[in-house]
Amino acid sequence: MSQTGLREQDSILVFDTQSLDHIDFNALIAQSREERAWEQMGL
Repeated sequence: MSQTGLREQDSILVFDTQSLDHIDFNALIAQSREERAWEQMGL
């Protein structure tokens, strides 16, 4: 693996990162939806 974590696998560029187990993706999605709703209301 290169130092940047960037590699090619099956003609797809892959970026290796640390484990994402501690990230709550549902919470991130909910937060981004909420922020978008506020932006659409002009606040």
